[in-house]
Amino acid sequence: MPIGYFIILIFLSYNIIHLSNKKRQYRYELSELNSVRHGLFDVEQWKENIADIIVKKINEYEITADNREYIKGYIKTGFYKLLDELSLFLGQEQTKGNWFEQIIKTVTYNIVFDKDSFKSQVPLWAEEIMTLIENPKNQSQLKSYLESKIIQLLKSETQYKDKTLLKKILSKYSYQQKQLDECKSFLKNSIKEINTSIIELSIVLLIISLLPYLLGLLEVKITNLIISKAISLFCLFIVGISISMISIDVRILKFNFLLLNENITFKNQVLYFQSKSV
Repeated sequence: MPIGYFIILIFLSYNIIHLSNKKRQYRYELSELNSVRHGLFDVEQWKENIADIIVKKINEYEITADNREYIKGYIKTGFYKLLDELSLFLGQEQTKGNWFEQIIKTVTYNIVFDKDSFKSQVPLWAEEIMTLIENPKNQSQLKSYLESKIIQLLKSETQYKDKTLLKKILSKYSYQQKQLDECKSFLKNSIKEINTSIIELSIVLLIISLLPYLLGLLEVKITNLIISKAISLFCLFIVGISISMISIDVRILKFNFLLLNENITFKNQVLYFQSKSV
């Protein structure tokens, strides 16, 4: 009995330890994918979320009778400010150079640029711009242009953090960076399957380990019963000290931020994870 019994116990113990180590690796990788460094504290994630919200707001925005005058007022203010800045610039330019150049500049600027005349035309210019903006075709082109510029600005390729480990984990399971959620689901399902296997093997191991003691209670005569008991205890001891017994997982379950009446949400953001055996 001891040899065959020992082989069975070794087989079960090895598989439990192997699956436990595999589970620990999966949990570590999952915690890395959920790390706050790749979510809440990741500038790229914020840029992507903000870009999506702004693009959505641009697409939803429509010019109505209620906001038309408001928009027109902003356009007029912009024109007035532009004319003031231009007047200031030309005034400074007139003082540069020798006396002859200053005279030429003054005469030319006074002929070409009449600030008061231009300002009187600002309402007309603003109305013309509003007419152009209200054209559905122009609105569509303007929205497309703004979208492309915002995406280009906020979704740049600049890397603010080292994502080597993240990419390595994704590549290990044949996932791309855009498939982060799919990889998380794969690891979660794998952990569940391993848990089921470990429980099943542990039950079998426990039953077989208790078998010599049960036979001893029933006073069944078996050779080397003491050795069998010792082997079972040894295997249980090895399994006990080899598998993960303590897991420390500190995380933010949910962080929600409201921007332009749109939610930016981060879930299960891992701050710290550690798994140890005894």
